[in-house]
Amino acid sequence: MPTSAPKRRWLIDGALTTNDPSLCAITESLDMGHTLDEIYVVSLGTGKPMHDLSQDDRDRIGEASRDWGIVGWVANGLLDHMMSASSCVSSHQCAQLLGDRYVRINGDLPRKLMQLDNTTDVRVSDLQSYSFLWFEESLPQLEKLVGDVEKARSEWKEGQSEKLGSLDYGVK
Repeated sequence: MPTSAPKRRWLIDGALTTNDPSLCAITESLDMGHTLDEIYVVSLGTGKPMHDLSQDDRDRIGEASRDWGIVGWVANGLLDHMMSASSCVSSHQCAQLLGDRYVRINGDLPRKLMQLDNTTDVRVSDLQSYSFLWFEESLPQLEKLVGDVEKARSEWKEGQSEKLGSLDYGVK
């Protein structure tokens, strides 16, 4: 029996629409009936472009950009800037909504490491080094967040026990 050819599908990375889905997670939690006080978020980033260009390089790029057009902008990092900007906005909004119940682990990444689809062992090792550094920098915030979650869970359990203890089962 002949087998049919697999269907071809073209997929697009969700980062083009929601580079940092933390705000989506918060709104979904609210839609499920939770309150902001009940929501804790740890957001893991993949790096943002480091501003490592000299002023002369920035001036040269600025001058050249006058004649780029859309193709020139795309070829010169427009998508990186758009994704980074949307992530920064989302992170800011989450921090405004949740305060210290929101922790974003992310950091600056040299432009030379921001190459899509470069999965060589050296590149992956470089990225891992940065991720460990960002994690260590965020550790105090993470420890506080975990402590706050443990405290909130304990208080919730105590409240549930009190509710159960106060029920009158009609037993005399």
